[in-house]
Amino acid sequence: MFMGMQTLPVVYVDNNTIETLENVTITFDGDNAKEPTFKKNKSGERVSTALYNKVDGKKTVYMKYYNKKLRITERQEIFEGLDQSPLGTMGTILVEVQNKKSDGRYEINILKNFTL
Repeated sequence: MFMGMQTLPVVYVDNNTIETLENVTITFDGDNAKEPTFKKNKSGERVSTALYNKVDGKKTVYMKYYNKKLRITERQEIFEGLDQSPLGTMGTILVEVQNKKSDGRYEINILKNFTL
């Protein structure tokens, strides 16, 4: 077992929409640290954050944002199975926000093990 090993997956978010994305958060259940939130992600811009995973067990990583149309906080899964083992660590995840649907949800593409 790889107890105590720290993993730092990096999550990139590309804004491929024509509008500015606001208050997009990358998080996972059990993360007690301050959640990394991008206040503004302009059209055509790429932002990134590293997740500090010190929680035991497998976790699902989410992208959260407020859906103004439905007046709810959306949570879209971007990776399942993050853990502290070398096999459960994703070096990088690319989330491409392609469009905003008519219901206010984001249409996204996810690329695991993304390299620059």
